[in-house]
Amino acid sequence: MSLLLFSLFSCNKENSTGDGLNTGSFIKKVETQYAEKEIYSVSSLGSDPSYQPTWLISFDGCSQLIVADPFEKKIVLLNGEGVELSRAGGIGRGPGEFQSILHLHIGKDNRLYVVDALEFRISIYTIIDKKLEYVKSVPFKNPSNYYLNSVYVTEHGNFGVYQVFESYFTPDNKFFLYRLDDNFSPIEQLLEMPGHVRRKIESSHFTFYSPYKYLSQTIWYYDSEWFYHITTLESIVHAYNVRTGEKEKITFLQLDERANSSEFTQSVKSFYPVEDEDYWETLEQIEELPLFNGFLVNGKNLYLPLMPTPGVDGMLLILNLDSKKVNTIRTPQEFIPRTACRNSIYGINFRREADSEIVKVELDSN
Repeated sequence: MSLLLFSLFSCNKENSTGDGLNTGSFIKKVETQYAEKEIYSVSSLGSDPSYQPTWLISFDGCSQLIVADPFEKKIVLLNGEGVELSRAGGIGRGPGEFQSILHLHIGKDNRLYVVDALEFRISIYTIIDKKLEYVKSVPFKNPSNYYLNSVYVTEHGNFGVYQVFESYFTPDNKFFLYRLDDNFSPIEQLLEMPGHVRRKIESSHFTFYSPYKYLSQTIWYYDSEWFYHITTLESIVHAYNVRTGEKEKITFLQLDERANSSEFTQSVKSFYPVEDEDYWETLEQIEELPLFNGFLVNGKNLYLPLMPTPGVDGMLLILNLDSKKVNTIRTPQEFIPRTACRNSIYGINFRREADSEIVKVELDSN
């Protein structure tokens, strides 16, 4: 079922640039800096209370979509309109079951690869006649202090991203891109990336460090033979070619620092239902806010959603690598793009007071 969403968020657009917040001024400047791209339609593909989509990838040119619910450990196959075709998984340690779902990937062989970080295995599925079929699981062993986050099975070999850290009792961590063998074991380090900045949490017994939404994080995406990565505090995108080893910096997106303010902190605290005062104390101490909260690449287009401001429409930046142009589009506030095909962008709207929903944004083809 498809439901037009224009009426749900376009009415907030007028107020979004006059909210008096420091971050509202940031969004207003982005609006004036880059041209807004015409949208043909924004529609909801609905939500299903039996699963909460977090991951979303496409199959067969977006004629089919695959979503994952990391809480119930399910993967669900949908058609392009959001109608369920098949589902698999569930909580367990048996064949095709999961203890965790960390990453989804469609490999060069058109098989689905699912990383289960807690069970230390990668489960493989085929998609035949609109049905998910379990094939096998390949166990993997992490080197000491290495934690596999994602895998990519490509015509140029297998690759994986590891987070490396000693423990959560220290703030230090990094990410590495590795070439993997057929058993998904690391054989060659290709790239080093910054780790997440963690917030310090102190108790009477110990101190530990945890990832935090409003501190810098590293996010990445693999498309064709290029691996892209960016930190959420910077507008420079780094690209690495897994075939040639070539490195590039994409610098034509120019954004100012996004300063924090007491008004923004209070608006976030009022909007999101987190009762941990230490959580908000960390935000109050931050001077610079992240620019982005997601990353997607499709061909020559890069998609970067701005970190949302409570009560303000979301904004998605579209960077074209050929023209070196940046355009913006308005989206539901908590929308994060997950996959794209031609003029259609599919993502998840992480609604605060309702189930998460899959949203399709169709851009004007002109």
